[in-house]
Amino acid sequence: MIGDDKDEAEDDYPNQWTSPGYTDLTDRDDEIAAYMENRKRSVRRKTWRQSGTALRHFAEFIDERGIKPGDFNDDDAEDFINWLEAKDSIKDSTVKSYAGSVAHFYDYAMRRQRSETYSDINYNAIALVLEDRTWNDDRTTERRDLSLKQMREAILSVNHPLLLCILMLLIKTGMRASELANLDMRDINLDHHWFKEHFPECRKNLEDRPDTLYIAPRSEIEVGDVVNGEERKDPNKRARGTYVPIDKETKAVILLWLAIRPPSRSPAEPLLTLTVPGSSTIPGDRLRADYIWDQVSDWAEAQGWWDADATLESNVSPHYFRHFFRTVFGARTDDQLLVKYFRGDKGDAMEDYMHYWESHVREPYLQAIYKIF
Repeated sequence: MIGDDKDEAEDDYPNQWTSPGYTDLTDRDDEIAAYMENRKRSVRRKTWRQSGTALRHFAEFIDERGIKPGDFNDDDAEDFINWLEAKDSIKDSTVKSYAGSVAHFYDYAMRRQRSETYSDINYNAIALVLEDRTWNDDRTTERRDLSLKQMREAILSVNHPLLLCILMLLIKTGMRASELANLDMRDINLDHHWFKEHFPECRKNLEDRPDTLYIAPRSEIEVGDVVNGEERKDPNKRARGTYVPIDKETKAVILLWLAIRPPSRSPAEPLLTLTVPGSSTIPGDRLRADYIWDQVSDWAEAQGWWDADATLESNVSPHYFRHFFRTVFGARTDDQLLVKYFRGDKGDAMEDYMHYWESHVREPYLQAIYKIF
């Protein structure tokens, strides 16, 4: 669930939260401190923390040996891996992950070697160790198998309209987090008097499709494109635009969210917006895909469905809902092309779904889509 204002503010975009912990790294007088400060502005909080944990071990290792980051050589890299493996509390997969984080630090520094900050780093010894070494990957790789009943119970535990709206749209449509973040109010047409009064304008191609949302293809939204008056930070990836029916319970959740949605300063009027301020944002600013990932993974972690040492397949994330939709919705309809249509796939056969949308898309979807409430 989304917590109080303080916790929510820290969960905004990467450059909006203060760094809890890792002052032992950011206060250092070397490249590690610069890297941690720079990365804090460009990555998700969880990614930053994972890097910090790995670099904390690395800093301990080089400090014990009196080595500067720029002097770290092949022998040091081998010793560092062996040093990590000797720690009983660290699994093999975690050693590999830590080594990967350190390798990224060196790669990052070498690409900025012309700057005075990173001028002493010109070699990535740890990357060679990663390539040459045989690893025992003990992470869970099997995709987590969750029943519809388990999903229902977990979603019903959510008490914040924003997180509830995020989860419902993901599980009911199978769209990507970036596509969800890019939805504007014009991309939704709800047949409801309050909605019509407050959001009277929608896309022309939605005017005759009540209770429908439109997901634009990548040809319409790429990173850096100015769409509907706003520069986009996240891309859409589907091959073709998709009209998705909105069932009654999803409609109710969207209306619940809109009842508390802060007004946006963006001319694009994003559907999903921040509810609390960050260091460089205000309520009403568009959610980013990273924010959606953080909120969903935090919720999944509370359910016991997220493990930092597990893989993308076994963790419940926005990506997991694409798999869930394809599997569960696909099992409820005999039309696998319909599933591909909702996923935004291309193909000549998809033309029928565009021309006969009511009979080929809306009616089969509303008959087959699973209920959460």
